[in-house]
Amino acid sequence: MVNQKKSCFGFRSGIFFVSLSDFNFQSMRKIFLIVKLTALLFPLISFSQNKKLVDSLQAELKNFAAHHPHSISSKPSLSDSTKINLLLKLSSSYWTNNHDSAFYYAQQCLDLSEKAGYKKGIGSAYNCMGVINMDKGNDQAALQYLEKALKIREEIKDRKGIASSYNNIALVYYNQRNYTEALKNHFASLELRKEIGDKSGVGDSYNNIGIIYQLQGNYAEALKNHFASLKIQTEVGTKEEIALSYSNIGFVYAEMGNDAEALNNYKHALKLQEEAGDKNNAASSYIGIGEVYRRQGKHTEALKNCLVALKIYTEIGNKNGVADCNFKIGDILIAQGNYAQALKNNLIALAQYRKVNDKDGIAISEITIGNIYKKQNNLREALKHETNGLALAKQLKSKEYIKRAYENLAEIYAGLQNYELAYRDEVLYKLVYDSLFNKENERKLTAMQMKYEFDKREDVAKVERDKNDAVNAGLILKQTVMKNVFIVGFIFIFLLAAILFSRFRIKRKLLGEKEMLLKEVHHRVKNNLQVISSLLELQSAEIADEKAKAAMIEGQNRIRSIALIHHRLYQDENLAAIELGGFINELLPQVAGVFEQANKKVKLQVNINDCYIDIDTMVPLGLIANEIITNAFKYAFEKGSDNRLVIDLQKTGKGNFMITFKDNGKGLPKDFDFSQNKSLGLRLIRKLSKQIGGSATYYFDKGAVFEIKFKDTETRKGE
Repeated sequence: MVNQKKSCFGFRSGIFFVSLSDFNFQSMRKIFLIVKLTALLFPLISFSQNKKLVDSLQAELKNFAAHHPHSISSKPSLSDSTKINLLLKLSSSYWTNNHDSAFYYAQQCLDLSEKAGYKKGIGSAYNCMGVINMDKGNDQAALQYLEKALKIREEIKDRKGIASSYNNIALVYYNQRNYTEALKNHFASLELRKEIGDKSGVGDSYNNIGIIYQLQGNYAEALKNHFASLKIQTEVGTKEEIALSYSNIGFVYAEMGNDAEALNNYKHALKLQEEAGDKNNAASSYIGIGEVYRRQGKHTEALKNCLVALKIYTEIGNKNGVADCNFKIGDILIAQGNYAQALKNNLIALAQYRKVNDKDGIAISEITIGNIYKKQNNLREALKHETNGLALAKQLKSKEYIKRAYENLAEIYAGLQNYELAYRDEVLYKLVYDSLFNKENERKLTAMQMKYEFDKREDVAKVERDKNDAVNAGLILKQTVMKNVFIVGFIFIFLLAAILFSRFRIKRKLLGEKEMLLKEVHHRVKNNLQVISSLLELQSAEIADEKAKAAMIEGQNRIRSIALIHHRLYQDENLAAIELGGFINELLPQVAGVFEQANKKVKLQVNINDCYIDIDTMVPLGLIANEIITNAFKYAFEKGSDNRLVIDLQKTGKGNFMITFKDNGKGLPKDFDFSQNKSLGLRLIRKLSKQIGGSATYYFDKGAVFEIKFKDTETRKGE
């Protein structure tokens, strides 16, 4: 099992303090598929640096209290605002490593603001409390505090604060995977920031909206918003903010499979982050670079970058970052087959995630540890961790995690010889996989289309540049020697041909990728039909009535015949048609396996050579063949006899065919009216024959003979 890939996202948010101007701050946190908010007044620093900052702020607060022993007045004053700002700064400085202390100082700020009737301070305190609860994973409490902050800010018409509240509420919904509500609140924040001319805030909103779109697989909108953010941050932002946009653009390109652009943007971000001393986000960029190298199979380079990130996170005391790095290192070690060391790193990651109550990290770590134990054949430990991971994944409503857990559990139960639970979890895995498959393929096709359009635009632009260069060169050369004009023309034609050939290769590659996806669609359809067939088999085992059970088995066989068609499409290079002889040769033993008895053997002969039938004709024809062959095995043959079944195909004209099924059995009763009989099987034969432009005929000639005339799709459409 491939381990869950982690993401580098930089969300921007704001906690606003009550001084002459509000402070806006942001940082980026490296996490799993779910991105949690981090919002700091100060960039992440080392533990010793943070202690110095806390000591400095506490000394400043103590000094302030000494000079203003009775600073709280009936009306808000500048001194009130100063003390409230100091309390909020202290809350922020504790936020990364001590939520309790952070909340304590935010509560002090709230109490002080309420005594002074300072509504702006009250709003800022509630906002700070909401962000702290969000980081702790208490989303419900976070929403309550943030909505209180929004209400206060609306009362006092603090439009910048309102925009910040909308932004942070959006991030809570993001944590809950409610992307619709997240986008709704981000757009509300964006519009308000545009109205008040908060250019930096507008850039932040574009960034956050881009992240939501990239998680939804809408890469066109994601890049559009990230580039809009980059443009604004380049004009008004700091190096850290510009780097954050480059990092997120790099992540989108990585998801699209464009490794060159991904590495280019990650490295650009890293350069700016190191120049600015932004260690936390630099570590995230190292992980992003490492992930690209891991996907390319460059495990040494991947490990090197992740170890650098781990060192940085350890230095600045970012516990979640330390956990993420250990998980990512474990991911690389699994790919190298070093399960013992991978287990150690993942156990460290799990312990760290538990310390910071990162439920998303705990879930995927449990699932990954279970997978490692499974590979080591320690199935009891594997079962314990996979069960824990599945329970938490269900709480998080993460289909991706649920799918991985069911996949591992099916293999674990099979190893423990508990085949009933193994089958149950395999069915559940396939159901969850298929629900994700459609969304994933839509995302892949969108990414491929975007890449094709991007390459096409680049080619057109290059042609235009080459044309301009050629014209300019021609004007210069015309003043010297005419012969050189012909040389330039030849070079231009050669370049144009090379570009067109390059475009042809790109298009051919994309078509190949689409064919691969189409094959996978047929594979998944076949798997779905097999799951349905298996469910029918389980149901039929509980049916006492023999007629009902027989009907259930026949329905199961019909589904298997359709599944066989999709199976052959998946295996064959030709995605538009199926070789009929090969299909019949696979269908015969499939039916025989259900109906053939030990003393009732049948000799089979198929006379069909290299005849490809299109998919629209093949599905009904396959069902017809299944019905006739099934009837032969059920009714035609006697025990102990020399039973034979011969199937021939003749081409009677362009696009016209006749397939004959002949057995040496007793045939249908003499008074049997094939054209009027209402049994389900025979009605299917007649109706499906008409559907493919032909007819079904029965007669007796030393056994039953069924002749099915039909036309291929192209011939039917031409009539």
